[in-house]
Amino acid sequence: MKHIKKRFLELASMDNIPIDDSKPKYINDIKNEKQLLTILKTEQDRNFLGFMYKDKKSQQNLIINFSILPMVFYDNAYHSYRISEDMRAGVVSKIANFGDGGSFPEHEIYNFIGYSTSSIIMMCVSLESFVNEIIARKQFEYKVETAKRTETYNYTQIQNEIDFKTKLFKIVPQCEKKFPAEKSSFKSKVITLIDFRNKLVHLKAAGYGKDSFINPSEILRLVLGFDYNGSLIEVRNYMNFFIADYIVDCDCEQDF
Repeated sequence: MKHIKKRFLELASMDNIPIDDSKPKYINDIKNEKQLLTILKTEQDRNFLGFMYKDKKSQQNLIINFSILPMVFYDNAYHSYRISEDMRAGVVSKIANFGDGGSFPEHEIYNFIGYSTSSIIMMCVSLESFVNEIIARKQFEYKVETAKRTETYNYTQIQNEIDFKTKLFKIVPQCEKKFPAEKSSFKSKVITLIDFRNKLVHLKAAGYGKDSFINPSEILRLVLGFDYNGSLIEVRNYMNFFIADYIVDCDCEQDF
């Protein structure tokens, strides 16, 4: 895998875009910036959609273009995984040689765990934000039949009140199309991914030490043995099934 091509929301053309001459012509004259959308035109005739942000730290008025957030989170998951692989190699090497006078890999262990778990969390954030986008685009309503009544959830309620697995495996196949059954490895890998993420963000105390948040061997065994690359590929394939070429390798063909 290579790092992905970065994409932003943009207009194909500026034709037929209304211009209101009564509005301020200079960025420093804008008062209600939260009510405005901006268009950042590049020398390559690309028209990036964005917003104005008054940055208090730098005292600058900035135009920030809209990045496509599921892609941002996927890219972060990929980079975290690649860095964690380097950290893992350092951990293994130093521990293997520790008895021969080598140094203890304290920094590598912390970094490996940090980047690995960040990759897990960002993969889930990327996938769920993509699923929410699919549901919202269709403005889908989800009906749940009970013995006494039928409960209806609109697309906003689905995003806020329905759990991730239900959205992924029950609602998306109803509102869009069913992910092919032959891609059976996706469901098992993604369930493992979601369950791992849930354990990380809802750590439970084991109760036998003031610094023990959870059985540490369980989490660390998961961190060490998880198939990060395979899960990234499955998430990418899922997204590209619904939106062709949504996640693609960058043309530069570099890892980072």
